[in-house]
Amino acid sequence: MIVVHSLTRIFPGCARPALDEVSFTVEPGHIFGLLGPNGAGKTTLVRILSTLILPTSGTASVCEYDVVHEDSKVRRAIGLAAGGERSFYFRLTGYQNLEFFGGLLGLGGRKLRNSIKHLLDLVGLTDARDLMFMKYSGGMKRKLSLARSLLGDPVVYLFDEPTSGIDPGSAMRIREIIKELKGRGKTVLLTTHNMGEAEKLSDVVGILKEGKLIAVGTPPNLRGVLRERKMVITFSPRTPSAQSGNRVCDLARRLARLPAVASASAGNPNLVLHLNSPGEITPIWIFTTVTSLLSGVLFPVEMLPRYLQAISFILPTTHALRALRLTLTRGANLAEIVPELTFLVITSCLTIPLGFLAFHLGFDKARKAGSLGEY
Repeated sequence: MIVVHSLTRIFPGCARPALDEVSFTVEPGHIFGLLGPNGAGKTTLVRILSTLILPTSGTASVCEYDVVHEDSKVRRAIGLAAGGERSFYFRLTGYQNLEFFGGLLGLGGRKLRNSIKHLLDLVGLTDARDLMFMKYSGGMKRKLSLARSLLGDPVVYLFDEPTSGIDPGSAMRIREIIKELKGRGKTVLLTTHNMGEAEKLSDVVGILKEGKLIAVGTPPNLRGVLRERKMVITFSPRTPSAQSGNRVCDLARRLARLPAVASASAGNPNLVLHLNSPGEITPIWIFTTVTSLLSGVLFPVEMLPRYLQAISFILPTTHALRALRLTLTRGANLAEIVPELTFLVITSCLTIPLGFLAFHLGFDKARKAGSLGEY
């Protein structure tokens, strides 16, 4: 239904192309979500597909009509909802604007009046139907643009960030309208910078960055690609040896069993981790992982290089695990684990007051800034 091949658009005076060899296909009855930050080229692509501007090179077709050579047929096949203020007449009311554009589509009479009434009610602009467009808010202008795109019941819809600047309730209603269009077999190209919106609405998502389409796929598959992360840990023993390389390999095998680790590979002295589930990779997750590595949770502390063993010695978890292992594996009595317990008591006496102090400092700072109770 929409076919784009090697589409490129270069604006005079710009350092890089607005679109750079973009190619994708939108199947009939599907919603294609185009995701990207501001300036990625989303609006430029919509303007080319709607025949408002010409591409520098490449081809694009809508309903098998070429956007350059069969532009009039393309315009009859699409419904465009863009955010530009210049796409409406400022001194006409919302109703009059829809009436004018409906006339351009060959609509008229009672059918057009009923359609406009229905669409204004659908997008929540019934009360503003007689208000001049120049007095519309940004959100109201986007709603009117959506209503205009629905006139004439086209086969293909091009929505350029339709929920941008819209209140949450209205945005939810617009998403429902888009889902209803899919249920009626319509084809939709939706641009957005909201990943959650793209996931909920789209059958296929493409990611546009600096004019290049860097990834295309279904939301679950694309989520997996985006969430993969790589972490490289470099061990620097004073004298690299086969023994230290074996330790890194053993560590890689142990880390590969963790749920958040997709794969782990070792090469003396580097350990490369491919991590998934980025939502779980937080500073707390990193802290607990590093602590687990250094305190003997995954392997004995003695396997670590000496400089890391020195760091391990100051961690309370190291002494807690040592006391637990001595008790469970050797049947140690209280006298044998007194050094470990003493260290735990001392660190607790130090960290608990420091924690309270940090809390009070943060509380006082928030109170003076007047930010308490904002959220």
